[in-house]
Amino acid sequence: MVEKLTPENDLENLLIKVQERQIGFGEFIVSFLEADLFVPSGSEVMPDGSGMAPLLFEKNGVHMLGVFTSMSKVKLFKDKAPYCLSMKGRSLLARIPSGFGLVVNPGFDQGFEIPPSGLDDIIKDFEV
Repeated sequence: MVEKLTPENDLENLLIKVQERQIGFGEFIVSFLEADLFVPSGSEVMPDGSGMAPLLFEKNGVHMLGVFTSMSKVKLFKDKAPYCLSMKGRSLLARIPSGFGLVVNPGFDQGFEIPPSGLDDIIKDFEV
């Protein structure tokens, strides 16, 4: 079942605009990198980042890190990941291990996936 995303912040409004092709993906990514993102975790995360057990999905043998554009969206996976870490998109992308992809707002109708090669391109093109 897919939940309908009701926009709660500027980033989610931009997400709808990019998916409706009102703005370009590059314009969205600039805001995405500076926005607060929410990374659910299956265990408590310490201030130094230790203990992180991120919500992972698998697509065609590739691990995809689940991330959300607002805290309320994380609740969809509270049984699997009762904890959450908030960080800027730029910091998140800089910390994703090589070979991992990203799925934004899994379980919602307004979201997207970035494969590992796409993350590499964003990191290079936007100097993450």
